Amino acid sequence: MVANVITERLALAGLDPGTVDVAPLAAFLSLMAKWNRHINLTALPVDPPSVEAVDRLIVEPVLASRLVEQPPRAILDIGSGGGSPAIPFRLQFPTASLTMVESRSKKCAFLREAVRSLEMTGSRVLEARFEDVRDAAGPKADFVTVRAVRLDEVAFGVIQALAAPDALVLRFTSDHAGPADETHGLRLLSERPLLASTRSSIQLFHVEH
Repeated sequence: MVANVITERLALAGLDPGTVDVAPLAAFLSLMAKWNRHINLTALPVDPPSVEAVDRLIVEPVLASRLVEQPPRAILDIGSGGGSPAIPFRLQFPTASLTMVESRSKKCAFLREAVRSLEMTGSRVLEARFEDVRDAAGPKADFVTVRAVRLDEVAFGVIQALAAPDALVLRFTSDHAGPADETHGLRLLSERPLLASTRSSIQLFHVEH
């Protein structure tokens, strides 16, 4: 069962599975596997899910949520793709709202179905290029999550427009922060490894308004 694999991988990552609601995470991964047969949500094997897929798509966002000192109220994810890290991360904070920005229609359809089936109240999907949503209505985000999005001047402009003062940015990466990241209004606060199996890390930035 998918839930058993997730539980095992969470434990190997040093988390107490008893502190994580595994059921919605398993439901998300199963839904992704179903949709991935028809549209390209991820290149990782998800039907059945490989260890790498579970670690990357599920365990990493859960681990990252444990590094958050104050629970977020409003989360913004740009370039949401197949929904990870945004959805597994948001599932750790049930009272938070979530805005996902994705430009590809088929992936937006999947994200909306995930929001519906997982009953993620306060979550929405904006079908647009992230650089085109600076005027989007909605709550200002106090947390922004990004993966596979370059934190350049364009991305910073979007984050600055949609984020609240003193917002934090969580960047999932397999690389190290370069000095260029800090020249676009994002101040690197910390960088921590997540999983040795995926050679991943999490970078925490403060948005300089």
